[in-house]
Amino acid sequence: MRQILKQIGSGLSVALVTILMYGFVVLSFSALLLLVTSMEEGVATLTDQSVGFAASALLYGQGVGIRTSAMSLTLVPWGICLALIALVRAIAARTRQSIIALISAVCAWDALQYWFMQLALFERTDSIGSALAKTSAVMIVGYMLAWMYSDTPLHQWLHNQWTQLPVMLRKMARSSFILANISCSVLALCALITLCVWIYCGQDAVVLVWQQLGMDTGSRVLTSVLYIIWLPNLLMWAASWLAGGGFVLGSLAHFTMWSDTAQHVPAIPLFAIFPQAVEHSAWRIIALLIPAITCFIVLCVMLFSRKYYRIVQPWEEVRLALEQHSFDWRGLLLRLGMPLLMAFGAIINIAVVVTLCALASNGSLGFEQLNNLGVNIAQTTGAIVRPSAVGCFAAWLVSVIALSGQYVWVSIRLRVLSHNKDKSDKYTQDDNSQSSNQQTEQKEQESEQTVSVPRTVSSNIQYEKTENSPHSDENASQESHTSRPARSVTSVPIDPSM
Repeated sequence: MRQILKQIGSGLSVALVTILMYGFVVLSFSALLLLVTSMEEGVATLTDQSVGFAASALLYGQGVGIRTSAMSLTLVPWGICLALIALVRAIAARTRQSIIALISAVCAWDALQYWFMQLALFERTDSIGSALAKTSAVMIVGYMLAWMYSDTPLHQWLHNQWTQLPVMLRKMARSSFILANISCSVLALCALITLCVWIYCGQDAVVLVWQQLGMDTGSRVLTSVLYIIWLPNLLMWAASWLAGGGFVLGSLAHFTMWSDTAQHVPAIPLFAIFPQAVEHSAWRIIALLIPAITCFIVLCVMLFSRKYYRIVQPWEEVRLALEQHSFDWRGLLLRLGMPLLMAFGAIINIAVVVTLCALASNGSLGFEQLNNLGVNIAQTTGAIVRPSAVGCFAAWLVSVIALSGQYVWVSIRLRVLSHNKDKSDKYTQDDNSQSSNQQTEQKEQESEQTVSVPRTVSSNIQYEKTENSPHSDENASQESHTSRPARSVTSVPIDPSM
């Protein structure tokens, strides 16, 4: 029981601390705005309505519309709404989160908002149930963000479920989220730069509106600061304008890069900064290509990076695969199919985010002619998603061409090397055969020379003998006689009768 009471107290503390901080800021700004307006207009009764005005502002900051006899304001100020969600998350992160604490926080928050409805100066456009649902959503979203990213059983359960998914699926989901996040961030940055350019180019028109309304310096500064609460809405309108979708101010004005039709627009300083048509076609083309170029560059970096997919394989692996004829078709299909599925998931994420942002940025400022302020959801989504899809598909085609070119280049090099090797082997064989032939010929010549040398010497000797003196024959005969062995002579007796 004591644990339950602690959890209930934790939830109540989150609601009370949040409303004290949020209410103090809104009440202070409302009182200052009414004070400055009363001083400039000379009306002393405006400051007496500070509490009712602040209560209406507290509800309006959470999406509850305001209705008066002259206008119906349902354009949600997402600047203050997101700041409130961040405040709830920061306060809830310092407490122990639980389902009981969340229920108690939502109940306390709704009770306070119902009290503010009774104190509100302006009439609501939403019913009590709808208004309480919107305020409850703010508390629930902020509390759940704190609960998901803290060390709680819910965070551990989500982490376990995530780790149980296949590695390939987790990699694809993470990569698609990163690609969609970077693309939307770059588009938001370009929209912010565009909005700054609008403010710079439209400052003279804003000054004219201030002069027409008779606003002094104090009210000019405070209203300019007040417009910050619609900054996310203006960024979405600027992003749609950059992508070619444009935005409208009811039936009074339609702004695109090709045309700007404004007829009897109310004298509101914020409307004076909206742009005119872009004259140079080059700037229009560059603006239209921002989503495509962003997705192309980011996806190319992811496809060729070692951290993500690395479509192009190491040269040594490709060479070995081609030499051994062990081509992995399944690995190749996975290598090319996973980035394609990842890009498809990123396009879906971008489409969902753009659709939700376009839907949330719309609203109304009046009953008839200004009952629709914002962008066309279908046109804006198509204008942003189509170039993004083209950029992703182009990056994937570049990776396919690079991978094919790698295999073709390696195969050509291998063929050239094998051809050169065959030629060198052939030349080596020819050289060996020629050298062996030369060796055999040389051996034959040497053998012939060894046989012909004695004959030549004997002939020379004979020639020399014939060329000697005339006594050569006698000397020769004498030599022959001397060289011959001596005969043995025996004496035989002679018979006298003969």
